[in-house]
Amino acid sequence: MAGHGNSEDVAIWEPIASQVARSIEKLWDAIAEEISKDTALRKFQNSQKDIPRLQLLMIDRADKWIQAVYDVCAKELEKTGKPMPTNFDRAIWTFEVAPFIDQCLLELLLRAVGSPPNQRTQLRTWQRQCCVTVKGQISERWWKKLMIGRMEDQSPPVPDEPRSERNRGPEAPARSL
Repeated sequence: MAGHGNSEDVAIWEPIASQVARSIEKLWDAIAEEISKDTALRKFQNSQKDIPRLQLLMIDRADKWIQAVYDVCAKELEKTGKPMPTNFDRAIWTFEVAPFIDQCLLELLLRAVGSPPNQRTQLRTWQRQCCVTVKGQISERWWKKLMIGRMEDQSPPVPDEPRSERNRGPEAPARSL
């Protein structure tokens, strides 16, 4: 969570928090279903030679997923009848977007790369690295979108550092998540 979770952010977030949580649960289910039916993703899954195309698709999908999270928050605020506060983006980054990226996005990306939860033991190193790279890019993109110019002393999130996989070949399974 951002270091500036001040009372203004809390005051923005609290009135919409419970409804946003319910809506995000529904959104999660819809995204998971969408991933399983995404023929464009399926075309490039499970092929290390198609990583650049797969990453482009995953970045596109992940950006849309985070936009949907943001939109849920904006819709719930609109329902309250209150005007959009100037710190709305910071509050939403702090209480919903950053936590969603940190806690949920990797799982969705793993599914998008072709590794459903019931097959996670078959996850390849390149698949995990692809997901970590996309997650880092999306986190930085949304941090810039919501936070630049709003918090002068905050630095962008640091993406997960890839683990050294020196002892494994390129097609060896990565450890299970």
